[in-house]
Amino acid sequence: SPWTSAWSFTTYTPPVPSAPTLSSPANGTTDEVTLITLSWNSATYATSYIYQVSTNSNFSQLFKHDSTASTACIINGLLENTYYWRVKSKNVSGRSGWSSAWSFSIVEPSGSDPCASYSSMSAMDEFTVSDLDGNQQVLYVINNGRALEKHLDKDWEMPPDPLEGIFGARFHSGKYIEDIPLKEKNPKEIKIKVKDASYLLTLHWKLQGDNNIKYWLTKWNGNGKIQLTDETGSYVIESPGGNGKKGGDIIIEATSSDPCLPTEKARATRPSEEVLAGIPLVTELKQNYPNPFNPITVIHYSLAEDSWVSLKVYNIFGQEVAVLVDESASGGQKAGYKSVMLDGTNLGTGVYFYQMKTKSYTASRKLLLMK
Repeated sequence: SPWTSAWSFTTYTPPVPSAPTLSSPANGTTDEVTLITLSWNSATYATSYIYQVSTNSNFSQLFKHDSTASTACIINGLLENTYYWRVKSKNVSGRSGWSSAWSFSIVEPSGSDPCASYSSMSAMDEFTVSDLDGNQQVLYVINNGRALEKHLDKDWEMPPDPLEGIFGARFHSGKYIEDIPLKEKNPKEIKIKVKDASYLLTLHWKLQGDNNIKYWLTKWNGNGKIQLTDETGSYVIESPGGNGKKGGDIIIEATSSDPCLPTEKARATRPSEEVLAGIPLVTELKQNYPNPFNPITVIHYSLAEDSWVSLKVYNIFGQEVAVLVDESASGGQKAGYKSVMLDGTNLGTGVYFYQMKTKSYTASRKLLLMK
């Protein structure tokens, strides 16, 4: 047949993108969390972004260096410190310069009554497993002698194991939180199952003295144990069988004593009943972490006074999809720092809003579920 009519198309090489501008958290932010979401504004012509997090302003010691096609990233395993972060844009033509560097600081949570219930996950002992590729998982341990407030549940199950080839670290029990019983004759063995990790592994810990739990880490080759005597620290675990992606168990032994008998250090550092009770100065609803999330996220809030509390989640049409806290008819909650977990397993991908109401405060925030 004759030729069809001729059409044309034009190819071009895009210019090198400009540097992005940082968005949140605000420069100089201070918080008590161990996980934070960094976000920035998109740059014209950019197809991906490179980001760095460091413990010093000249970025000579990197805590995290990675790339993403998104305009946000989640950083977890944070310890008490000041962190600096920056981002650059990238496409086929090249890379932009670095954005301006912003900082955020992680501080120790306010002191608490050792006999008080766990009101948030920040009061629990925390273990973070990370590998050479920067993959991380945070896990929690509590003293069974302290109760959990009813918005927390020690039986929370972790999501199923990730697909083959994807990093995973979890307690053998499958729970987010392990509890250590009181007055047991023998230490409780806690096994953390690690799969598809890029060695070297690092175990970070952040222990709360008021929890009165002692820990021993079994060396990977089974040759001896190390007692975790510092409240914060880390231990590098070598690959048991050479290089490459492998799995195995991290074994920790733990014993607990009565949490109502505070440690000598705790007794010496409690200046007043106000610090002892951990009463916040303001009532505040905080941004959930992580955000975006899939399928679990945690919402922290604080109460400066005793009050009834309502915390509900809505879709973009204003329809209620989850009730996280509803204590309007039960006498309310005591003042203090609180947290609640949202499980989005039964929700679809998209933007949601969560709203908190008390007798003197109302606030709403946005969250993003990405499956």
